[in-house]
Amino acid sequence: MPMVAVRSMGLSFESLVGVERRIDDTGPQKTCLVTSEYINTLVQIANERFAENQKRIARFQEALRTVFSPREPSEWEDAEARRDRKREEGLRRREALKKESPPGQDQLDLGVILQELDIL
Repeated sequence: MPMVAVRSMGLSFESLVGVERRIDDTGPQKTCLVTSEYINTLVQIANERFAENQKRIARFQEALRTVFSPREPSEWEDAEARRDRKREEGLRRREALKKESPPGQDQLDLGVILQELDIL
């Protein structure tokens, strides 16, 4: 089964939090060099980026589903059935035009004439 990795640098996030390691007699010590407000800001930004990343992943998955989903089979219409259907559509169109036009004024529907010629 093939696997694909999709990487993006659009939402990458880096920040120096200022952790300093000192090695002395008691072992390594960690000291935070930034304020707690700065850490809270970083956490807020990171959470926003995680949320946006989830939206992008969902859009990407939906696009993949759309592209690779099975399509509905199209109904095949043989030539005779298509000809009959087109003729019926033309006749309905001609009747609709007759109803719309004032009495005594005939209109010529070229679509029906051309379809009749195509049948011959």
